[in-house]
Amino acid sequence: MNGSDRRVLAPIYLQEIVYRILQSEQCTRLIDAAAEESGKNPVADVIHYVTERISEPLTIAELAEHVCMSPSTFAHLFRDVTGMSPYQFVKRLRLDRARGLLVDGSLNVSEVAKAVGYASLSSFITEFKRHFGVTPRAYADAQRGGVALRVDRATAPV
Repeated sequence: MNGSDRRVLAPIYLQEIVYRILQSEQCTRLIDAAAEESGKNPVADVIHYVTERISEPLTIAELAEHVCMSPSTFAHLFRDVTGMSPYQFVKRLRLDRARGLLVDGSLNVSEVAKAVGYASLSSFITEFKRHFGVTPRAYADAQRGGVALRVDRATAPV
């Protein structure tokens, strides 16, 4: 691989690595590690802040203010570190948390949507289906019924 290939491909590889980690079961460990580093790193601090307030409405401006940065500077730094925008990260974290709550089965779909910060049930269902390839109800039923549902295949690029 020559220098120009590295400049083009390295960011793509890094984004894929971050994406794969966030999609894996190791995501919780990554969030816990980030929480431990929160005093040293503004992005880690925000990740901890978001996980503690996942059910609340969150804005980029609020997250930037939390770490004493302008929204633009914060968004660029966050994207550089995580490979995704703060908005995408919050949405992914909410959907992953929702997936866990659905499997747990103690809450219905509406309660799960509220617990992870969605004010609109229809918006939650749409985002969940876009992200995982099935509706929240179908996902929960498949998981509780012991049916192996391969979300990674449903969401993999064709």
